[in-house]
Amino acid sequence: AYWDAKRNILRYSGRGDFAVYNPDFDVVAHWVDESACRGIPIDPHAAIDMTRWKVWGDHNRQNALLAISAAGILGVSEADALSALQTFEPLPHRLQEVARINGVTFIDNAIGGNPAATIAAMTAVAEADMKLGCVIVGGVDRGYDFGALARAIHTLGVSSLVLLPDTGRRIRDALPLGCNPCCYETDNIDDAVRWAAGRCSPDT
Repeated sequence: AYWDAKRNILRYSGRGDFAVYNPDFDVVAHWVDESACRGIPIDPHAAIDMTRWKVWGDHNRQNALLAISAAGILGVSEADALSALQTFEPLPHRLQEVARINGVTFIDNAIGGNPAATIAAMTAVAEADMKLGCVIVGGVDRGYDFGALARAIHTLGVSSLVLLPDTGRRIRDALPLGCNPCCYETDNIDDAVRWAAGRCSPDT
């Protein structure tokens, strides 16, 4: 249903409209081919210097490429777009570094409420050479499949998990065989953060 809702944007786009997209996503590329609009593919592997930006992670690099291309359609130069991105303020609660205490970095990603967003955030942290000492997972059950998230928890070597209702147990139960992080169940976010902090060593 989510994908179909997004597809409606292209279903009702006309000849005077543009669709900037990542051609690595075959489904989206197919939608663009079927649409009357003009498709503008990005180069999803293009490098951008993000060292001075306030956002991080490969997913944000690709978001930036899409934004630069869209701005170009409106006559904004790539240099001006890149300059704007250097001062872009990310959303609160989305890969937001909130504290560094005793060598442990605390990152708030509460707005990343679906498995894909959580995987992207964990991957961004790992790519920044930071250990994923503990991840707090769970929340309202919206019927998501947690298989990919569980595999990412295993692949990225997450050693501890805090499980929040209503889906924390479902995520734990989806973990692959051989993946046995230390788990703590609670419905209190203060307890969750305290326990997580106690499980983390410096440089996490």
